[in-house]
Amino acid sequence: MSGKPPTIGIVTALEMERGWIGSAVMFEVGGMGRARAEAATMRLLDRGATAVVSWGIAGGLDPDLEPGTVVIPEFVVDADEGPRYADAGWRNRLLVRIEKLVPISGDPMFHADDLVTSPARKNELHERWGAAAVDMESAGVAGVAQDAGVPWLVVRVVGDVADQALPKAVTELSDENGRLRAGAVAGLVLRPRARSRAGQRGGGPQHAPGVGGGRPGSGPRRGEGSVTQRARWCCNVGTAVVRGPSRRGCLL
Repeated sequence: MSGKPPTIGIVTALEMERGWIGSAVMFEVGGMGRARAEAATMRLLDRGATAVVSWGIAGGLDPDLEPGTVVIPEFVVDADEGPRYADAGWRNRLLVRIEKLVPISGDPMFHADDLVTSPARKNELHERWGAAAVDMESAGVAGVAQDAGVPWLVVRVVGDVADQALPKAVTELSDENGRLRAGAVAGLVLRPRARSRAGQRGGGPQHAPGVGGGRPGSGPRRGEGSVTQRARWCCNVGTAVVRGPSRRGCLL
């Protein structure tokens, strides 16, 4: 990735992940899973992308990682196809540019064919593969990019940490194509608000400390905040990663 700046295309699984960065880059919302990620990556290449990024939320596998940690793996663990290695030069430049902005892990990303929701399963994957986090799309993005001879990266933000079970409400937020289900979103948003009002009546806290409004490196501590508050924090992280310390943005 030298000479002329690349045309970066970003693949997300979910519409809400797409909304965290803005409109200054080329996107495809592919939906969940390998096949949809592969199709979305091919569409980006057809549109002229010369470098691709698998972007969005990941499940934490490493018990030392806090929510909001940005995972930029050296390679993706694909149990079916073997390891797939990201573009080393691009990855190293990005790591240098964001090391003082956000907490980072460079350990591997594990590809899963199904949602990994339980702490026991997360621990099993971490122990076996040494992976920092898990997602369902990065192997698909990497495979298409690699076959096309196009550089690629994974940039994922830890949402649910290793010892946290993924709430059923989160798994129901989007349909298989990445579109938000209005009813699920409304329920997820209204429940924390109802708890907040109850806390106000009882003199309890109105929100979790360290979530939203602070600098990118001061996000929620383990166990703090509702799912929506964690999503807002990850939005802040995404903005920091893409915009970076210069107008060109960190991804270049």
